[in-house]
Order: sequence, then C-alpha cells, then structure tokens
Amino acid sequence: ALRASNLRHKVRLQADGGLKTGLDVVKAAILGAESFGFGTGPMIAMGCKYLRICHLNNCATGVATQRRDIIDHHYIGEKDRVINYFSFIANEVQEILTKLGVPDLESIIGQTHYLKDISQDNPSTGNIDLSQIFGFVFHFLCLLLLICLSSFTISLLSLSHSSRNRWLHHAD
Repeated sequence: ALRASNLRHKVRLQADGGLKTGLDVVKAAILGAESFGFGTGPMIAMGCKYLRICHLNNCATGVATQRRDIIDHHYIGEKDRVINYFSFIANEVQEILTKLGVPDLESIIGQTHYLKDISQDNPSTGNIDLSQIFGFVFHFLCLLLLICLSSFTISLLSLSHSSRNRWLHHAD
C-alpha cells in the first residue's frame, strides 16, 4: 500500500521484538525492514538473567537498575560480549546472503520473492488457510503506517531509556 501510494520513501521500517539470529534479520529485511531492534539477545550477552523484574529497579544482575549497590556488587557485563554477539549476527547474515547470491542486506529489503510458502510441506499445516488473517493484518498495518506518516518515525525500542544509558555508561 505504501508503494502503491508512493509513500514508501517517507518511512523507515524497523523490525523489533524477537530478533535473535542473523536469519531473523534476513527475514525481517525481506519483509521490508531497514533497521533492526535487538533487546533480549544483547541483554543476555551483558549478563541479564531474564528474571523479568526490570521495572522494579531491583535487577539481580545489575543490568537494568539505577541502584549503585546492586551495580557495584552484581554487574559483570562486558562490552566484548555484546560485540561478540553482534559479530555473530553479522557473520550469519553474511553467510545467508552469500547462499542467496545477494551482495548486501540492502539488496533484499522488501524482496519477498525470496520467501517460500512451506505450509504445504507439512501435512498438519497443509489445510490451514491464513489468507483472511493476513489480509486483515496487512490492511491494519497499512492504516497504522499511514497514520504514523506525520512523524515519519516508526520505532519500538526494547530497552528502557535508563537501561540503555546504564549500558553506555559502563561500556567506557
């Protein structure tokens, strides 16, 4: 709908939520994403135990807290671990692009012809018709994108502002 309305160039699509591997990045790019938000993976690389108590300012590992006592006694995060995590992602993306015969990630953005319908390959999913669901979701997302055009920003960040600042502070 954005391309048909000549509006695609006015938005930058970001995929966020559940991205953990290079394959996730490639799939999101094929579906049109131009930027990618990572939350859980880098947090785990920094030492997060994924206890889901970030909002309580009482993080057991000191990753997502502002309490100096917890940070001093528990935080072990090292920027090298996060660098290694993203290096792994980048290498995996490059390997997949090489297998596809594509020179770079930008070349596959929005190129849905790289996708294959595998629902018929499995007998248990062969008779499921998702066309009505996909049609509804597609129209809903197009409407949502058109509403967001006034700000030209579509961004869903997984890390809270305070957690991001804490990591930047300790990365020095």
